[in-house]
Amino acid sequence: MTRKASAIALAAALLSSGALAQEQDQRASFGDDASYNYFGGVSVGYKYQELEADTIRDAYVKTVGLNILQFEWFPEQATWMQNISWMAAIRPRLSYELTPGDSADQDEIAQASDSEKEGWTRFVADLSIDPIQLFGGEKSNHRIDINYDVQTFLITVQATRDYFYIEDNDAKLLTAGDKIDVNTTFTEAVIGYAVEEEDLRLMVGFFSVDYEKPVSSDVSTPIESIYKGNFESRGIYMGGSIRLFGNLDLSLRYDYSYDAEATVDGGTSLTRDEFGIEDSIEYDAYTLNAVYDLRKTTMKLPMEVRFSYIQRQFDALVEGSTVNDDRIFGVSLIGSFTL
Repeated sequence: MTRKASAIALAAALLSSGALAQEQDQRASFGDDASYNYFGGVSVGYKYQELEADTIRDAYVKTVGLNILQFEWFPEQATWMQNISWMAAIRPRLSYELTPGDSADQDEIAQASDSEKEGWTRFVADLSIDPIQLFGGEKSNHRIDINYDVQTFLITVQATRDYFYIEDNDAKLLTAGDKIDVNTTFTEAVIGYAVEEEDLRLMVGFFSVDYEKPVSSDVSTPIESIYKGNFESRGIYMGGSIRLFGNLDLSLRYDYSYDAEATVDGGTSLTRDEFGIEDSIEYDAYTLNAVYDLRKTTMKLPMEVRFSYIQRQFDALVEGSTVNDDRIFGVSLIGSFTL
C-alpha cells in the first residue's frame, strides 16, 4: 500500500503544479486554416503497437505486434458544422484502425479475434462535451469526456516444461516446446470531467477495463497450469495534459481501484490460498502520451509523431504480490488535413 499511496500523492502533486498531462486532444490540431472545408479534420497514418505480458513461469511468451493503418475523423471541424451548436458542443472523434493483410501474423490475429466476436480492427468513439454550450450557453472551458476503446492482440506461449492448458473445463497437455496462441482483447470505457485553461487541461473521472490473457497458477488444480485469465477493474482516474514549446503535447493519466477481479477457471480468484481465503485485489494503471506537431516547427509539415505507453497492474492488496502486469506501447506517424 505504501507504493500505491506514494503514486497517488505524486499524481496529486503533479496535478496541483500543472505538470500533469492528459491524452493529447487532436481536435485542437485542426481549424488553424481559414479556408472552407466540407468534411472536417482527417488524420491518416501508420502505427506500430505491441503488448508485453510476462505472466507464465517456465515459458516463452511472445506477443505479436500490430502494424496498423490508422484513420481519424473530426467532423465538427467542417466549416458548415460550426453553425450547428450541438455538434460544436460535443466535439466527436471517430478512429478506425486496420492491419494490412499481407502478413501471416496479422492473419492469425484476425482469425483469433473473429472467433471472439471482437475484430482485430480497432474502433474508438470519443466525445468531449461542453455541457454549457450544449444547452444553449456560451462556449466554456468545462468538458464531459466519454470514450470507448477496443484493442486485440495475439499472445503465443511456448512451454519449456510440461503444462496443462485449461479453458472452459477442457485440459490440454503441453509438453516442452509446444505452442498455443491466445488472443487478448482489451475493452475500456471512460467517463469524466475536465477543465481546460489555454495550454493546460486537468481531468478526473471513472473508468472500466476488462480483458482476457493466458496466466499460470495452481489456485484451481493441484499442479500449476496455464489458464485463460479474466481481469476486470472499475475505479477512478485523474490526470491532465500540458503543451510545451507550442508543438509538444504531454499527457499522463493514473487509474486506481481497490476492488478489482482476477480470476481463472470460471471465477476462481488468483489470490485464493490453500485455505480457500481470497485476498482483495488492487489495480493501478499509468497512461503516458506524447505528440510532436511538425506543422508548428520550421519544417511546417502537416504531420505528427505520437508515442503512447500504458502499464496495467493487478496486485494482492494485503500480500502485495503482483497478480498480473501488462505493458502496451505504440509509435505513430500521422498526417492531418481537411476536406
